[in-house]
Amino acid sequence: MQYITRCKLLNAIYEISCDGAMIDAALAYGFDTYAGFYKAFKREFHISPSRFLKKYQAKKPYRINLFKEDDFMITQQAVIEALKQWNMEKEKITDVYYEGTGIVMNMYLMLV
Repeated sequence: MQYITRCKLLNAIYEISCDGAMIDAALAYGFDTYAGFYKAFKREFHISPSRFLKKYQAKKPYRINLFKEDDFMITQQAVIEALKQWNMEKEKITDVYYEGTGIVMNMYLMLV
């Protein structure tokens, strides 16, 4: 569900950056109101949509092909289980940050 919401937010913010109306983009991507879009965006990116557009350039999101070997998602629980199998359960797991923007990608995890 979080992945789908994130995709909707990224598509909506890209559409807004291409001179689309904020309310139209929010409604087009399944949010009942602009306020709902705003809250979801702020919760996901820790910044308002307008500040995001001032600070970063919105890029057109691309679809992830889960069947390609190099594009896959893994849950934190799956990482923890894998670490247990390798006797590495004490290793610290952290979120991945996009370089230059500082945006957190919660779904992708890496070992520190």
